[in-house]
Amino acid sequence: MSNLNTLNRRLERLENGKRKPAHNIKISYKFNKWVVNKDGAEFDTLRDAAAHVKNNYSTDNVQIDQTEYIMDKTDVPTLRKMVAIADKAVNHHEEYEPAPGEDDIFLVFTKPCDQLKKVEESYSTMHFDIVVDDKKIG
Repeated sequence: MSNLNTLNRRLERLENGKRKPAHNIKISYKFNKWVVNKDGAEFDTLRDAAAHVKNNYSTDNVQIDQTEYIMDKTDVPTLRKMVAIADKAVNHHEEYEPAPGEDDIFLVFTKPCDQLKKVEESYSTMHFDIVVDDKKIG
C-alpha cells in the first residue's frame, strides 16, 4: 500500500511539472505589499502574486485577504464611520440600530477589490475566495 502511495505522489509531482503541492494558498495585503503566506514572497500587485502561485504551486484555489488593501483605499470619513459603528457594538455593549443602508458600509469587504477583479479576468482557470479574519465569504 505504501508503495502505491509513493508511486502516486511521484506521478503527481511529474504531472505538475515540479510544482509544489498545496491545498490552501492564501494571499494577504500587508504593509503595501501582497504576500503569499505559504512562502512569504512579496509582490507589488495581486496579479504578480497570483502568477507566482500559478507557477509554483499545484493548486487553483486561492484565498484572498483584501481587508487591509480596502482599508488603505477607503477615505477617512468612511473609516471613521466604520469605527463609530464597531465601537458602539463592541465597547459599549449596546445593540446598534443602523439607519437604513448604513450597515451596507461593511459590505465593501465582501466584494472583490479592483485588483482582484483584474486578476479574476486574467486567470479564469483559478478560483479566488475572499476571506475576512480567516472566514470564507460567499
